[in-house]
Amino acid sequence: MRNALCLAGYFAIATGIIIAVYIITSLKIVDISAIDFVAEESPHPYRWLYASFVLAVTVPIGLMAVTVSHFLERKSSDYTYNAKERPNESYHNRPFY
Repeated sequence: MRNALCLAGYFAIATGIIIAVYIITSLKIVDISAIDFVAEESPHPYRWLYASFVLAVTVPIGLMAVTVSHFLERKSSDYTYNAKERPNESYHNRPFY
């Protein structure tokens, strides 16, 4: 599960970067002249804003997924269970204060 979550986080970051680059390079405004019906393309004025919104959503989600996966890996490696020591950890053997 740790590897899947980590890969999903990296995939979200990479997808966000690819989509942002695509928005920056391809978002255009088509202005059609009514007189001679010639279409003129110009860059969209808000393309940088839209790309930054995409990055502002995908990068934190991807980083959180990677962070959680590393946290889960560390927690699973720290936890060990020994059934032979379990009776010594019983709460019934402790004195009541």
